[in-house]
Amino acid sequence: MIATLKNRTLSRLLMTLLLSCSVLSSIAYDFKVDNIYYNILSESKKRVEVTFGGISDTYTGDIIIPGYIEHNGGIYTVTRIRPETFWGCTGLTGITIPTTIPTIEDYTFYGCSGLKEIKLPENITSIGNYAFHGCSSLEGIRIPDSVTALGKSAFESSGIKQIEIGTGITSIPDGAFRLCGSLTSITIPDNITSIGNSAFEFCTKLGSATLGKGLDRISDCAFMGCSLLPEIFFPDGLTRIGALAFEGCSSLSSIKIPYSVTAIGESAFDGCSGFTSITVEGGNSSYHGKGCAIIAAADNRLVHGCKNTVIPDGVTSIGKWAFYNCAEPTNIIMPESIRDIEEFAFFKCTGLTGIIIPQNTATIGKYAFYQCNRLQSVTIPAGMKSIGDGAFFECKEIGNIYSHSKRPASIEEHTFDGIYDTAILYVPTGTKEIYEASPYWCNFTNIVEKDFGNSSDITPIADDDENTHSPIYDLQGRQVKQMLKGGIYIRNGKATLYQ
Repeated sequence: MIATLKNRTLSRLLMTLLLSCSVLSSIAYDFKVDNIYYNILSESKKRVEVTFGGISDTYTGDIIIPGYIEHNGGIYTVTRIRPETFWGCTGLTGITIPTTIPTIEDYTFYGCSGLKEIKLPENITSIGNYAFHGCSSLEGIRIPDSVTALGKSAFESSGIKQIEIGTGITSIPDGAFRLCGSLTSITIPDNITSIGNSAFEFCTKLGSATLGKGLDRISDCAFMGCSLLPEIFFPDGLTRIGALAFEGCSSLSSIKIPYSVTAIGESAFDGCSGFTSITVEGGNSSYHGKGCAIIAAADNRLVHGCKNTVIPDGVTSIGKWAFYNCAEPTNIIMPESIRDIEEFAFFKCTGLTGIIIPQNTATIGKYAFYQCNRLQSVTIPAGMKSIGDGAFFECKEIGNIYSHSKRPASIEEHTFDGIYDTAILYVPTGTKEIYEASPYWCNFTNIVEKDFGNSSDITPIADDDENTHSPIYDLQGRQVKQMLKGGIYIRNGKATLYQ
């Protein structure tokens, strides 16, 4: 994901540089009237276009473009503004466009950082790609109902605080309002059926987003990085939520997935660390929300969890990034049905102190517990087959690793990077030499044999359990006198959950 984002950013910068080189710095013009430059488009039809003046910052102040202009005794209709005409005119503060011009072309006002006000005619039909990109002083815009086409990144990096979207547009294109750091609220009208890739990405002051009833699709990264967004209500009829759509929306406290949603992209809610409630509406055939989590119905894969998630029986895998940046849980209980823990599943779960991997789990993906920097103890079941590279990287507080397998799982060089010299690796009696001869397990400097019995099983115990007076140990092997609710302890050689 990080590499993808970096590549996308570099692509944007390269594109901007290439476009900068294409600015028409020496365009010829046919005539000039009142400091506005014109080209004749048709002498017979008496049509002209506004064009670039030939030097940087040609246009300054408030410009009123007339609908008709007199030249050489004739009356010409102004029907067009040439693409890039006002590119980089940082001194331009206002623009009035006549009704004779039906479209705003690509890049027309690109980089007009001083532009504060623009009056669009009520009959305008389209706004081109990057038309107002970088207009950082432009605080508000009303898109008339007559506009049926809005270009990609049309208002990207502009200063708009409020937007009024007309009824003629059916989709918000890719990057339309990306990096609008002053935008505080948005209302998507019912006529909008889709929100494009990165449409509101990194609108860091966005505090309110109302989605219209006609919305069918929210595309990749649509609201990524909108860290102040406190809530979002998905309309009935929504079918798709794209990858990374709400990544980093750390103020979101709850979501409800409608019955109509059939696809949720990878990492759609990564970094939503404020979640306390996740529900899926009844009747959804693709997902269910048992245990305060989003679970794919087809394969019982946990797609996304939160600090209140109780992983239900039947879940077979913990998906990529499922608990990303979920800082609060100290203990996460996984049922015996778990077969796989995928890449980055518990990435940066900084509150996690101990983890017992279920005995039926066969694989742990790369960086699954990366930066769980309070993790002190790990129990690995006998059936584990492979643990990915960096799975416990930067988990420097791990003091004890209990590996129950007599045949060491396959690991990578950096699986336990940083703790090979500090953690104690406990292995089944009679297997120390095997571990010392196994790739990368041999990097551990302190390997101790231990009789585990059946300690990989987790058995619930309660206050009235007749065996609660047996010696109780924490996951670090220390005897405890008092147990805490929800804690995991070792009793009679078995892992137990105190409830």
